[in-house]
Amino acid sequence: PSRPLLRDRNFVWLMSGGALSILGDPFTVIAIPWLVLELTGDPVALGMSVALMGLPRAILILFGGALVDRYAPKRVLMLTKHVNTALLAVLAILVYSGHAHLPVVLALALGLSLASAFGIPAGTSMLPHAVAPQYLQAANGMMMGLRQAALLAGPLLAGLLFALAGDGSGGPRHMHGLALAFGVDCLSFAVSAWTLAQVKPRPFTPPA
Repeated sequence: PSRPLLRDRNFVWLMSGGALSILGDPFTVIAIPWLVLELTGDPVALGMSVALMGLPRAILILFGGALVDRYAPKRVLMLTKHVNTALLAVLAILVYSGHAHLPVVLALALGLSLASAFGIPAGTSMLPHAVAPQYLQAANGMMMGLRQAALLAGPLLAGLLFALAGDGSGGPRHMHGLALAFGVDCLSFAVSAWTLAQVKPRPFTPPA
């Protein structure tokens, strides 16, 4: 079943954009707590940043699913990708220029968490609208395998980036690695939004 799937433009665009976005996510997941710790040295602030990245998403993801059911998944997913791109671009610029401060970083972390509360259910709902029903099971398997590979590679690449470009441990002038991490994730969302725009949703018909 993988051969016709790999010839399906819809699936290829959706799979490549989704994998790129997943690959970029660990850069921000690692970089935000690291940035907060370098800015403050306060474990309480570190815990607050982690909570802001996770709790709003966990609480609102059911509401996000209901919103996706009401509106087109592609429209919701595209909106969240644009929001994430903008927030990460602001974060990258602030860190690179040395103007990142705790309240702003926490506010941006909250915004990213809120966007993911809608982006995750929208992304899950896109696949049945992108491939033919008889290939849905195979498509799910391929996407799951690609997701696991990206989740393994992402943190390794992020760690390598920090090691080469600086992780902020030498002071504000050495935070270029963190700024680049946000830039990489920003670029991954921008490119995945472009690939998503190439997907032409089809009406979902459950397989007989």
